[in-house]
Amino acid sequence: MCLSRRLVTLLLVAGTSMGVGACSRYAYTGSLGVPPSVGIFTKPGQALAELPPPAAPINVAVYDFQDLTGQNKSSLAVGFAEFSRAITQGASVILVDALKTAGGGSWFNVVERGYLDSLLRERKLIQDTYAFLKKNPRNLIDPLKFAEYIVTGGVVSYDSPIQTGSATVALGNYGGGLAGHKDLVTINIRLVRVRDGVVLKSINASRPIITASVTGNATRVLGQRILDASGAIGVQEATQTAVREAIEAGVYELVRAGVATGLWQGRFSAPYGPDVARTGSIRGPAGGARPGPPALRGSPESPGTAAANPVRGAAPEKPASGET
Repeated sequence: MCLSRRLVTLLLVAGTSMGVGACSRYAYTGSLGVPPSVGIFTKPGQALAELPPPAAPINVAVYDFQDLTGQNKSSLAVGFAEFSRAITQGASVILVDALKTAGGGSWFNVVERGYLDSLLRERKLIQDTYAFLKKNPRNLIDPLKFAEYIVTGGVVSYDSPIQTGSATVALGNYGGGLAGHKDLVTINIRLVRVRDGVVLKSINASRPIITASVTGNATRVLGQRILDASGAIGVQEATQTAVREAIEAGVYELVRAGVATGLWQGRFSAPYGPDVARTGSIRGPAGGARPGPPALRGSPESPGTAAANPVRGAAPEKPASGET
């Protein structure tokens, strides 16, 4: 009897050791082997990347894109707000990425301003080193590019929740329910002309954040015992993804509205016809209409804009060789 108890104890210790050893490599690395994703993750980002390219890119700067909501993340477990923010603090990075995504990177040249101190410090290091070596760093340092426009703004509101709902049903020993709520995040993007400080465009974009859950339970009597089983599953959209989609939609609308109102004069080629605001399409090289950039759902349409502000930026055709 004593031997059997020792054997059972030894098997339990061995099994526990093997289980801990099998999980140790995951606990050590903090990874379960899920591969990362790289590329464009959202539909607004895909639409932004498919914009036809302009004739010449536009130099813009992004200094900051702040979280203006002032809200902390709420904790349902403890019932009060945590110290972490409810909205991502890296919205300026997302804005830069959205600007570089437009037209496959052909629409905007984004000059670095968020980490300007680090950039200037590195350039100063090169200059001092070459001055010590009595060499000219002309091949390593070019003059910094200036921005024609500043793209700024911020996350202006985060309302949680704006809509809630739930439903439950029970029949005999079986039951289940549905529950969900909807939040709303709103961003504002402003385009400021550096030459005179005039705000040329102000774009608002909102994106709902959906959270839903499903529960189910069943109770059965098995002889003299009762079996009670329950389960639940929930899905919550990432706040960072909602902010990204709102920013991408705002940049898309910034490009579309700029083309429609003639803001990008001289910055685009002949495929951009004067009826962009009216039809939401761009004339193809052969005169046919090709898609883009149509207004995203929820953006304002103004049929008279194109007639009042015709696009005059089509580059004139160059004369053939020998012509004057």
